[in-house]
Amino acid sequence: MLYDIIVIGKGLIGTATARHLSMTQQSIAIIGPDEPENMDQAVVFSSHYDSGRVQRMVGQTDAMTKLNVAAVNQYPVLAHLSGIPFHTGIGCLYVNPTGTDDFLMQAKRRAHQFGIETKFFASTDELRQSFPEFVFPDGAKGMFEPAPAGHISPPNLIMAQLNVFKKNGGTIFKDTVNGVTVNNRCIEITTYQGNIFQAKKVVIAAGAFSNFSKLLPRKLDLVLKSETVLLARLSSAEAERLSTLPSLLYEMDTPEVEGIYLTQPIRYPDGHHYLKMGCNLPHDIFFGNDLTAIQKWFRKGDSAAHIKEMREALQLIMPGMKVDDYVTKRCILPRTQKHKNPYIGKIDEQLFVTAGNGWSAMCSDGVGYVMAAFVVNGNFPAGFEAADYEPVFL
Repeated sequence: MLYDIIVIGKGLIGTATARHLSMTQQSIAIIGPDEPENMDQAVVFSSHYDSGRVQRMVGQTDAMTKLNVAAVNQYPVLAHLSGIPFHTGIGCLYVNPTGTDDFLMQAKRRAHQFGIETKFFASTDELRQSFPEFVFPDGAKGMFEPAPAGHISPPNLIMAQLNVFKKNGGTIFKDTVNGVTVNNRCIEITTYQGNIFQAKKVVIAAGAFSNFSKLLPRKLDLVLKSETVLLARLSSAEAERLSTLPSLLYEMDTPEVEGIYLTQPIRYPDGHHYLKMGCNLPHDIFFGNDLTAIQKWFRKGDSAAHIKEMREALQLIMPGMKVDDYVTKRCILPRTQKHKNPYIGKIDEQLFVTAGNGWSAMCSDGVGYVMAAFVVNGNFPAGFEAADYEPVFL
């Protein structure tokens, strides 16, 4: 069968793109593996198979803020159409321990420009009065976004996108692509499972794995970095006590830990409640274009080596929290170059590409909306500028 459009990549951006494309009534398919049951046999991986990602709307750039707002505005529609809850509007707090930074200086303008409700805190005392579970040093300043800021469940969001995609007539293939060839008539796609697919147009949405498996004729300029996530396991009672805790973005910068993000206690598939914290570490790995090194990190990487410094950082922020145990998870973080926004663009008239920038979970539906419009209409939607998201190649 010759499809009108095939999306390669079944993550947050890929499924969002496929869902928006399926609203055009063309023949659309999406190809990508599920979460692997055997990590040693998997070729590619999700950035992290977790249950919580921070959601906010005021982004690091105007272009990111537009995508965040577009995504959040679609959440009620998507949840209604799919019947799958994936979003918790508990709010998001941003804090710099040393005072006002570039983000906070721009945040007031962006909040006003895009109609985002915010509250700013000029001192540590003000922060302490509103968020007594967190401890910040003297001189801290911050900003709070109430709901719909909060957090999302990536697995549930993907399921919601695919649910609506199927209702709209889309087809899902659980294969892993190992080759994309453009010819005069169509694009041919081959998979590790030995299947062959054909399409008039193809969207590559493979995230951190975009430069591997012969997906693109030119490599994207992406920085791929390891990320370690700490999960603090809490009792049901402690999780309930912290059930109104907002997501936190904390610009801590010490020799051991930098740039903390945190979500409230969430019930994970194993039945336990975990508070999730991630950050940058001095021993993070920069992979270049070495697929073998990335696979080794996901399969056997020593993320547990970082528990001590991450645990100590979390205890500084939340000294009153009672933790039963700590575990770590391994992740990979793609960062785009030049403009720092997600990539949304094309290689030629048949082949399109999109990739995240390390913050794309919260704006994935917005990226999918813009990508789908560009593929179908040849133009970005009103209010979005192609130059803000132009892919950069090596």
